[in-house]
Amino acid sequence: MTEHDFDQGRQYMEREEFSRAVEAFTRCIDDSPESEDAYGNRGVAYLNLGEDELALGDFRKVVALNEDDAMAFAMMSEALKNLGQLEDALHYAAKAIELDPELETAYYVRGWLFMRAGQYALAADDLENFLLYADSPGETEDMLSVCQVLAADNPVDDYDEPMDNPEAIEQYLCESGFSFDFGYNEEYEELQLFCPYAHCIRNLPSRCDDAVGCCPVFGYECPGGEDQTDICRELPPVE
Repeated sequence: MTEHDFDQGRQYMEREEFSRAVEAFTRCIDDSPESEDAYGNRGVAYLNLGEDELALGDFRKVVALNEDDAMAFAMMSEALKNLGQLEDALHYAAKAIELDPELETAYYVRGWLFMRAGQYALAADDLENFLLYADSPGETEDMLSVCQVLAADNPVDDYDEPMDNPEAIEQYLCESGFSFDFGYNEEYEELQLFCPYAHCIRNLPSRCDDAVGCCPVFGYECPGGEDQTDICRELPPVE
């Protein structure tokens, strides 16, 4: 593997030029087909490009070369989550944590998956661990608060209304910005919604003031991209 291509790939990653990073790491792999680092970095670049199948293939190659690579298992879990293969994603997140009990990425993914499955106490435990080991908490503190509320014996929403059925809990999750419907909203134009993605809750983006382009649901990875999240942030909250 040529160090020049690898260093160039890393520079592209830092500048978020992910297509160029893929090209650079591919040259590394062509030169050194057994390079774990090149496959791993190319997999992350593919993830950032939304190419989850290709990313998954690269992470599988990493664990084939090194079955103790905890981060590769965590990244496999992330790719599988994006692909909707949630049981497999949960399995590999657990494998990553088994290999590295302080790997914050795996705790976040598994916490998200537990939340998605309605296992709020387990989700809260994982999100607490994420916050313990992570340098940048992002929106996770809000997620943790929601999970802690829902894990209570008799959860109530922000208006002290009991959440005693799945519909009430789903409504609370949506109002908290954690809808799990990530599909395109076909009624986007007809209803004059500000975001074309079904997950978005209209009164939340303006509360997210930590950085330009950050979405309270997707963080920095909204499928609408920075142009969409910039629009979201400029809108006033809905009363």
